[in-house]
Amino acid sequence: MSSLKVLSVAQCNLNGTLPRQGLCDLKYLEEVSLSRNNFIGRLPPCLGNLTFLRVLDLSQNQFIGNIALSPLSSLLSLEYLLLANNNFEIPISFESFANHSNLKFVIADYNSVIVQTSSKLSWIPKFQLEAFSISNCSKMPSFLHYQHDLRLLRLSQSNIGGNFPNWLLENNSRLGEVYLGGNAFTGSLQFPFIPNLEAFDISNNKIQGQVPPNIGPIFPNLVISTMSNNMLEGMLPSSFADMKNLECLDMSYNKLNGELPIGLASRGSKLYFL
Repeated sequence: MSSLKVLSVAQCNLNGTLPRQGLCDLKYLEEVSLSRNNFIGRLPPCLGNLTFLRVLDLSQNQFIGNIALSPLSSLLSLEYLLLANNNFEIPISFESFANHSNLKFVIADYNSVIVQTSSKLSWIPKFQLEAFSISNCSKMPSFLHYQHDLRLLRLSQSNIGGNFPNWLLENNSRLGEVYLGGNAFTGSLQFPFIPNLEAFDISNNKIQGQVPPNIGPIFPNLVISTMSNNMLEGMLPSSFADMKNLECLDMSYNKLNGELPIGLASRGSKLYFL
């Protein structure tokens, strides 16, 4: 057992706090899944001894504590960190993970996000995330300005204000899924070419202006597009009809006018929701 590399006890109806002995003695663990149980309390400090740990899934439990002060900040081999649906306190700066150069996936929805002043005027993370998901953060995480390899970005239901972050799309041309609904973004849309984008949700914001007329060729593989409940104006771009994989298009509750583009729901179209 001392040489065990993978431990999964997901959905085993386990409860209580994590034991200080046993788990922490398995120093060669590389993957640990404790998800979908009823664990409570703080993470034991000895968890920081698992220096080979690459994958840690703690989602859907009742863990507590500030992750910046937890042993997670010392696990420099982490690649996948899954924390969703707990009672963790998550500093929006993520500064305590600045040196986690291997970190690729951070899924932290449905925890308590705290706005914490950074100890440094500016810091540049050593990680390049492929997936980042968090909710209720109220402020744009500043480290996202340094990310250029995102494939999944979810900042839904966070009430983040300011101009729509076109720069996030410009900096991450490999994005496949973008979920920015339920914020307070204003301003206009200026989309770059993102060939792999399949899901795009910017609903329930305060975005103004027109939908870029070239949205078809710049999002050629879009499958689901939700832009409802904004203040978008003008006509629906005819280039929507060029999206051969489009299945769902929700533009409701805007200020659009004019006719639907010819060919949007023509024979051969995959569109089933409009």
